[in-house]
Amino acid sequence: NFRDFAGDFQGWGFWGYPESAADELYARVQAAVDAARAWAPDYVVLVGHAGMLDELKPYRSSDIVANTSGYDCFIDGHSHTENARTVVTNRIGREVVVAQTGSFLATVGRLELAQGEAPRSALLKSVEGADAEVARLEKRLIGYLDQWLSEKLADLGFDLPAKSPADGTWIVRTRAAAIGDLEADAFYWYANRDGKAPGADVAIVHGGGIRDGLGSGPVTLKEAASVNPFLNEMLVVEMRGRTLLEALEWGAREAPSPANSKLLHVAGLRYSVVTNLPPRVGRVRDVTVYDRTDGTWKPLDPARDYRVAGMDFLVRSGSSGFSMLTNSVPVGFYGGMELDVFQFAAYLKSFRKGMLTSENSPLYRRGYAEILAYERPCGGERIWFIAERPRGKEGNDDIAR
Repeated sequence: NFRDFAGDFQGWGFWGYPESAADELYARVQAAVDAARAWAPDYVVLVGHAGMLDELKPYRSSDIVANTSGYDCFIDGHSHTENARTVVTNRIGREVVVAQTGSFLATVGRLELAQGEAPRSALLKSVEGADAEVARLEKRLIGYLDQWLSEKLADLGFDLPAKSPADGTWIVRTRAAAIGDLEADAFYWYANRDGKAPGADVAIVHGGGIRDGLGSGPVTLKEAASVNPFLNEMLVVEMRGRTLLEALEWGAREAPSPANSKLLHVAGLRYSVVTNLPPRVGRVRDVTVYDRTDGTWKPLDPARDYRVAGMDFLVRSGSSGFSMLTNSVPVGFYGGMELDVFQFAAYLKSFRKGMLTSENSPLYRRGYAEILAYERPCGGERIWFIAERPRGKEGNDDIAR
């Protein structure tokens, strides 16, 4: 999804659809290449955000190259792979260089093109002969940023990891996590903080949007920015309960796979996922929503309208396959300088005594306290992964936790 020059959202429906839909992607890429070729350039370089991981098939850069032609090389992204050079044969049998630089500017890619020669690519980890004036400017700007980002927000007495310390897999993409609770609570609190309209019944954050955890000790704006590096705007949108349920189902479609960046962390809501059912409607069960008026939990009503807070990336543009959210009605906008990182920071600063604990949260009140447990790795158990007993076992089809 993207915005056009008029500011309207446009989108293509590839991800999560049957593999035959990949043919549409290949056709659109080929049309763009053909249009570029019409200008009679010396070279055509394809720049994309496809990725190289096996689970991305059939949308990987290698799949695109194998099904298209007319360009010399493909500079890829998305999977954060450090790949200086891979040669892939295109659909007419010619070799195309595919390269990707990894992440966090750990490397810079260099591509060299010369008539009559194959493209040469390399990943640079350092550069000799840096320009002195540029180096001075860089030092000055980094100094400004470091000073600004050093603002202390709160103290934290325990770790809130986004990845497993043991093997580096993404916790926030596989199960409930305290950092996911904290992030969703920040949006929920921010939308409801002054008690004025529109407010939010629920907040949602997908696991792929949480890019780091928090370590014990002082938490600064820099750490908050590492959790939220994309500078998304927050919206409150109105949707039917059945739409919210559909979004939960899509987020749980591949759970608990580590490749599932769509898992929804929630605030003001709890739900269960039956993991031994196939990825279809019906995996999500026991959805309850917190009622702020009386402090109780009530079953999700598919026919009722709910106000949901979340990143514009998710609740407005429907990215990561959440296309069911694109028809939701915006009722509140929190943008400008109030981007996600600043909303997250404001929530951390709101904790009593400057100490980030569950009981110090401004959300700690009757009913909601049941799901505030930042001190536990799995948080407040807002997402239950369960297995359903086969019918006929023990005389019923109860849920087995």
